[in-house]
Amino acid sequence: MSRMYIAFALLALGAGPLAAQARPGPVALRGVWRPVEARTGNAQGTASQPGLYVFTERHYSIMRVTSNAPRPNPPATLSQATAAQLIAAWDPFTANAGTYTLTGSELVTRPTVSKAPSFMTNGAFVAYSWTVRADTLTLMPLRTQQGPVTGGTSIRLVRVE
Repeated sequence: MSRMYIAFALLALGAGPLAAQARPGPVALRGVWRPVEARTGNAQGTASQPGLYVFTERHYSIMRVTSNAPRPNPPATLSQATAAQLIAAWDPFTANAGTYTLTGSELVTRPTVSKAPSFMTNGAFVAYSWTVRADTLTLMPLRTQQGPVTGGTSIRLVRVE
């Protein structure tokens, strides 16, 4: 009987460290996230416009309205829209997808496809600091291929799935 207690104790002690080990970072990041707040510098956060951030094991996709207000609707027939109307609808919108890597608290996205052709160049990236607490993801841009980001916009997202 005492051997059974000793075996159980050894099993419990051996399993403890395994249970305490966190799963790799990507598991915490994987899923679909909806932006709920954008904050630039020390300014008060603003409610975010529609968007989705999707992270799989190795790939990501970001589609997000980046303005504080809804985008204007251009005419239903785009050939009748002015350049200013098209820019007003198109400019405050981010869309890109590609691969990502995680190193500690740094997330680096590398686009394969983007709304902005210049963002699809070889070597393009955005490095973010990232944290996940419960069902909230916070992203803050740190640098791009062009250098450090100053006055970047911190995005707070909630998990959708």
